[in-house]
Amino acid sequence: GSQIPRTRYSGGTYNIGKDMNYEDVIGMTKVDSQILDNDILSIPLDKVIRDKIIYSEYIKDKIRLPLMSYISPSGRVVLTFSFCEPCRSETFRIDGTGKDKRLVCETCNTNWRLSDLRGIYGGCVDYPPEEIPYTVENGQILVSTQILIEYVPREVLEFIDM
Repeated sequence: GSQIPRTRYSGGTYNIGKDMNYEDVIGMTKVDSQILDNDILSIPLDKVIRDKIIYSEYIKDKIRLPLMSYISPSGRVVLTFSFCEPCRSETFRIDGTGKDKRLVCETCNTNWRLSDLRGIYGGCVDYPPEEIPYTVENGQILVSTQILIEYVPREVLEFIDM
C-alpha cells in the first residue's frame, strides 16, 4: 500500500463561506457541464451547493470522463474524477447519517471521509476519487480541459477479490 500514489493533483481551495451540515444519505444529481472557448470546463457552483453532490461529464472526441463535485463539511468545494479505480464505479453517495460524514462508492461500498477523502473502510480505500485543481469565478467551477485530457487512472497494484 505504501507504493500507491494516493493523489497526483492538489484540489482547489475555494470555500463557500459556511459549513455544510449533512444529516441524510444523498445520491448524485446529474448536472451538465459546458466547455468554454478557452478550453475550460465550467460547472455551475450553485447547483453543487443546492444538490449537495453532482455528477457531470467531460466529453470530447473519444474522451468521456465522469466528474463529481460536492461541498466538504467545512465548506470547501471538492472536484474529483468520479471514478473508483479498482472497482471501476462512477457513482457515489454522501452518507451524513453518522458521526463521520462519508463519501461512499455505490459499487464496492468503500467509504472515505468527506473532509479529506481519507479511507475509512472497504476494498478500495487507497484509491479515493482523485481531486482536480480548479478555480471559481462568477459562480462557476472552472477546470482546464488539459488536465482532463491527460488523466490516466492510477495503476492498481493488487487485485481486489470482491
